[in-house]
Amino acid sequence: MGPSRSLVLACVVLAVPGGVGADGQRAPTPAATQPPAKAIAPPAAIDEALSKVAPSLVRIHVVSVDHQEGREIKREAAGSGTIISAEGHVLTNHHVAGRTRAIYCTLATREEIPAELVGTDPLSDIAILKLKPPVPRTFPAAHFGDVSRLKVGERVLALGSPLALSQSVTMGIVSNTEMILPGMFWPFNRMTLDGEDVGSIVRWIGHDAPIFGGNSGGPLVNMSGEIVGVNEISMGLAGAIPSDLAQEVATWAARSDVAEELARLGSHLDQFRALLRDGGAVGRQFDFLAQELHREVNTIASKADDAELVARVLEARTLVERIREQVQNVE
Repeated sequence: MGPSRSLVLACVVLAVPGGVGADGQRAPTPAATQPPAKAIAPPAAIDEALSKVAPSLVRIHVVSVDHQEGREIKREAAGSGTIISAEGHVLTNHHVAGRTRAIYCTLATREEIPAELVGTDPLSDIAILKLKPPVPRTFPAAHFGDVSRLKVGERVLALGSPLALSQSVTMGIVSNTEMILPGMFWPFNRMTLDGEDVGSIVRWIGHDAPIFGGNSGGPLVNMSGEIVGVNEISMGLAGAIPSDLAQEVATWAARSDVAEELARLGSHLDQFRALLRDGGAVGRQFDFLAQELHREVNTIASKADDAELVARVLEARTLVERIREQVQNVE
């Protein structure tokens, strides 16, 4: 799944195996030699890298809705993503999940969990989902690497769900750390998503690890098992969005998610205080509700790393503690 372009460049190379000497005799043809063996990463290194990211890999199944001539048309598609937080945030492409009606993620354990979109950015083609299991839990999360240290020729792994096949991996090398499509390819060097010119800000990591439809949103991983890119395009050479850009958008989306949770907590606090004021519940019921609020604010506090959000969490925590004191007085 994902944008693709067909760029065809033709060239002709004339190879002459032997020449003619000054005496008119054909010069001897050099003995055939085998091309140097392509460097292969040791299996143990590949296994170690995969062990750090494969448990966090998800296949994303989406249902989108379009309207044509007064009729509603539903479409299904598949893409890839990576869990990047213990709370279940999933990193993927905007063109995979940014405009959908329903989202389901299949984990490495083959468990299918619904997800919701918490943030998306068409300009960078990055979207962040949040897994919604029936019971809250922690998830195995992959980690970002330092993309500035990535070198041309370095071996990388592309993980994802090509053709909707879960838990697939291919291997290649980095061809270019700041790949752009030159102006001579116009208009094929432009890619627009929801009216935004994606190519204007993205400098892809070019690599030759094979990727196919369905790989979009999957991670490009270095041999340390760290995310260095998010696979997006393929035109013979594949292109991945650098991880520093992806991480910046992910941080923004996670902040929005925390702010949303704080808003829900504020609503819960208002309802609880109204209940307390009206005498709608007493004793153990009050204590149970207060404990739930306390757990909720602590969960949010563990995810807030922005000064403004931390201040709002502390304010909410103070309100919760006051409510718990009121509960004790009621008892």
